[in-house]
Amino acid sequence: MPTRLPRGIGAPVELKNLYKSYAGRDVVKNISMSINAGEFVTLLGPSGSGKTTTLNLIAGFTPITSGSIAVNGQDLSGTPAHKRGLGVVFQHYALFPHLTVDQNVMYPLRRRRISRAEARKRAGETLELVGLGGYGKRRVNQLSGGQQQRVALARALIYSPPLLLMDEPLGALDKRLRDALQMEIKRVQSELDSTCIFVTHDQEEALVMSDRVAVFNDGQIVQFDRPEVLYRQPANLFVARFLGDSVLLDGEGAGDVFTTSTGKIRLNQPHQGKGTLFLRPEKLRIAAQHSEVPESADALRATVVRTIFVGPSAKVEVELADGTTAVARLADEHATLWRPGDSVHLWWTSQEARVLVD
Repeated sequence: MPTRLPRGIGAPVELKNLYKSYAGRDVVKNISMSINAGEFVTLLGPSGSGKTTTLNLIAGFTPITSGSIAVNGQDLSGTPAHKRGLGVVFQHYALFPHLTVDQNVMYPLRRRRISRAEARKRAGETLELVGLGGYGKRRVNQLSGGQQQRVALARALIYSPPLLLMDEPLGALDKRLRDALQMEIKRVQSELDSTCIFVTHDQEEALVMSDRVAVFNDGQIVQFDRPEVLYRQPANLFVARFLGDSVLLDGEGAGDVFTTSTGKIRLNQPHQGKGTLFLRPEKLRIAAQHSEVPESADALRATVVRTIFVGPSAKVEVELADGTTAVARLADEHATLWRPGDSVHLWWTSQEARVLVD
């Protein structure tokens, strides 16, 4: 049965100069961001970076110290949480175990004094949308963790909120189920064209699900951009280290030459002064002889430490001349050529290398 929930329910969101302080200490510092209607934005960062506090400020669960929060042009900064009309999916779902699935999903509508007949109709449509059609009469404690998560999502969506907030809702699930539900949440969000702000510390989850990602560190947004930009063009060393594996070599630039303790490296973009050379593992290649390295590439001598099988690809860990460890990610058939102790040349093309500073 196709859902009849309204499409295009998402609203634009504007955060301006948002601060939150506890005992004189700022835990959220000058957060400003504009989120488009229908956009899926993830707040990503380590524990204590301010991402969940920011979500709680938007939801109204935590009062702001200063700044403003607007949804669809309406300033909600001083509005109580229960009057903001936002959908929230909590980390631990917060379902009522003594109620049926239908009763859990209908709860927000009953609180809004929607008739039982209308609430039951909309609950059926919403459960269909999240893949739980026919589950309405079951008790919550009869469901799996993944099914409970879908119930929580349906409850948050049933009154067509302008903004959906999700606080690490997949954290308690195993990887296979988490991967499947990532796609389900994204499908539902896309189908309704709803605006979603999603909190996670899982980098892969953020890259897979998001239109844009805000990377948090120490209460601040250090970069806010599309996943592919964050991964390929991190703004600084923190983003490079936090978002996926990377090879980092300290050194000093003089124009288009960057000198490290492992040797001189050509740069595609000139750099002056100290910095850190940044490369992603999938951009690295390994050759047995220097004659196999293209003339346009840079290469460093290395010794193979070990090969780690990770499914369709493998990681080849090598040690450079100064003792630095680097990892190249290769197709499995290429990685199996190398054995611990092999003397090799680690190479890449100059346009793949970037220099970052703190």
